[in-house]
Amino acid sequence: MSLLSFLRPKAYRPEPADTGCSMTVLQRFSGDERGTVAVIFGLTTLIIVSSVGAAVDYGRWLSARTQTVNAIDSALLAAGRAAQINGGNVTLSTQAADAYYAQMKSNLVVNDSVGFFAVNAATGFQALGTAYIQTPFLSILGINTLPVLPTTTGYVQASSTIAQGSNSGTSIEIAMMLDTTGSMCNLSGGLYQQPCTSATKLNALKDAAKDLVDIVVWDDQSAYTSRVAIAPFSQAVNVGATYFQAITGESLTQARWNGTSYNYPTSCYSRSGSLLSRCASNPTGNGATPATSNVTVQPCVAERQGTNEFTNRAPGNGSYVKTYYQATVEARASGRTNSSPSTGCPERVSILPLTNDKSVLRSRLDSLVGENGTGGALGTAWPLYMLSPEWNSIWPSSQAGNYSELTALNTRGQPRLRKIAILMTDGEYNFWGGGSAESSEVNTKATALCSSLKDRGIEVYTVGFDLDDNTTAINLLRGCATDATHFYAASDSAALRAAFRDIALKISDLRVDH
Repeated sequence: MSLLSFLRPKAYRPEPADTGCSMTVLQRFSGDERGTVAVIFGLTTLIIVSSVGAAVDYGRWLSARTQTVNAIDSALLAAGRAAQINGGNVTLSTQAADAYYAQMKSNLVVNDSVGFFAVNAATGFQALGTAYIQTPFLSILGINTLPVLPTTTGYVQASSTIAQGSNSGTSIEIAMMLDTTGSMCNLSGGLYQQPCTSATKLNALKDAAKDLVDIVVWDDQSAYTSRVAIAPFSQAVNVGATYFQAITGESLTQARWNGTSYNYPTSCYSRSGSLLSRCASNPTGNGATPATSNVTVQPCVAERQGTNEFTNRAPGNGSYVKTYYQATVEARASGRTNSSPSTGCPERVSILPLTNDKSVLRSRLDSLVGENGTGGALGTAWPLYMLSPEWNSIWPSSQAGNYSELTALNTRGQPRLRKIAILMTDGEYNFWGGGSAESSEVNTKATALCSSLKDRGIEVYTVGFDLDDNTTAINLLRGCATDATHFYAASDSAALRAAFRDIALKISDLRVDH
């Protein structure tokens, strides 16, 4: 066809006359092109609206799925935490999970059958069930709901596992420095009578520490261990008769200080046998000579001094810990105190090396007694000693793990061992070396010991109890802690218990597996 013929208008041709053979309706419709554009527009509009609706439904599904999965994970962790605190009570733990899930899940979810169940003797919890959202736009295409938690079986399967026992992958060693000074006998600096065993603050400490023991010490110790050591302190630390000589290099029978007792001549006694006052006030001027007999001392120690004051070196020549008796002798001789040297033991309860025996740990905590001053640097040293493998020869049945294990990783990429020090006190440090001391002096030494702990990879948690606005004590504890999240300021008994529980829960990690 030529271009001219293409452009030339076609001649009008009238419709053929009806021959009596009528066309069918279908034939007429198929040949009618007048509504084609409208039909195409309608179909296109339907496709566009359906696509936009599907995108909206997909967005709702994605939001609901993310929120619901997060709610399940949080509920599983809540169940695990509750089990740690309530001693594995399945009913209370699953109720905690149900309540948490109901609060956190998406409000778009319908037909929700998700439930929570304890597994492995309540050391873990599992979520099972289904959940859906309605699809107002996709319902046009016959898709009325979408599963929020799609799995091959139609059920969500997630579980939380308390990192303990054979599933832990990490062993734990914890040493607690616990303040048992006289101020622990009452709240807010009130009057107290020494010694005390059941005052408000002291009871709070016992309860808080026992909570921690119950949470962090697991039953299955076959693969990975969880052990706790206790170091009560006041102005001395009681190491117990079993360990005293190995730690101090001295026996419990020591040479008497020549200033505490004299051998008086007979002229210094009256006929009745009483010592004359002139001799008592001036013994050497009246011919008395220092006594040379020995004394029996109690198994208390003071600070280690010298080049190893801030190290974890094992006791031995040049690194023995000073006996409390010798410390008080030197304090009297140097004029730091006017008190006579003490053969007694200001701290009544002895240390307890690392153990996983909950009953022994709880019994030792129950026996704590509050009295005397606050040797904070001394107290800080003992977690360093009790977590140190250098000291394993002192307590052969309570071997501490090597520091190299702190950086060695297990198959989950977690450390094979964690060492943790918990330092708790209720006031300023005011005692050192057998006598009273300025808090600034003791704080400097305590800070150096905190650095020694952290330098060895030991996590340091610090807890200040009833400190009010004592910025000196607060700043010391905050600086000693590993970081800001490791410091707690507990204003009352409930807060102290909450602090120890929070530390325990941070130590006993939970994980969620899908």
